[in-house]
Amino acid sequence: MTTQRKEPHTLTLQLGETADPLRIVLPSGDIPAEEILPALRVMTNAVIDHAIAATQAKGRPISCRSGCATCCRHLVLLSDIEARVLADLVAGMPEPRRSTIQARFTAAQQRMAEAGLAEPVGNQASLPVDHLHKLAYRYFQQRIDCPFLEDEQCSIYADRPLACRKLAVTSPAEFCADPVDERVTNLRVAPVGAAVLLVTSDEAPPQPAGVLLPYMLDWAAADTSPRPRRGADQWMQRFVERLADS
Repeated sequence: MTTQRKEPHTLTLQLGETADPLRIVLPSGDIPAEEILPALRVMTNAVIDHAIAATQAKGRPISCRSGCATCCRHLVLLSDIEARVLADLVAGMPEPRRSTIQARFTAAQQRMAEAGLAEPVGNQASLPVDHLHKLAYRYFQQRIDCPFLEDEQCSIYADRPLACRKLAVTSPAEFCADPVDERVTNLRVAPVGAAVLLVTSDEAPPQPAGVLLPYMLDWAAADTSPRPRRGADQWMQRFVERLADS
């Protein structure tokens, strides 16, 4: 994958030698990182579509279908960028939908607390990886619905987290009932969710920043971290670099 700045506020993405380059229009001026999320979604979708096409060309079609929402019970680790944007999305919902979604977040936290899985609101992306893996498995065992899940479908599909976009399997859907089932064959794709966790970090090496999805609204309400502004091309370059290093 290569990127190149071709003209002001435009980025091209080349996936492989034969695919047509993808043109991504970027915001102008110095902006906070949240404003590149639409471009990150476009880039992520392109990376995943490329991976799906390559997998299908090898005779391994994706078995995921609409209404198959087992993956919507996984514990999602959101980047700080996505958490702020999705919290704003909820805040902008009309009533009574906003209150309904907020109540689902509260219910998910309560389910976690009852199962002994509660975590402090803060930068949960900094938790040890082994701890996160164990937490995620125990969370999945509780079958806690994503607050945005409705009728076994994502109600914010166009705005869903980057990490959710890469969840796809080529194995039979029934195997997904157990995430550690060795028969589950996941789509192999670049770790976009992990890369976006590192975009806003100025540390060397970059440190992840984010929050577990059930805590998103509380985290965003308490967030007072600075919002540095850079050119959109600089933010995108950071994402590509973090992706290459992940």
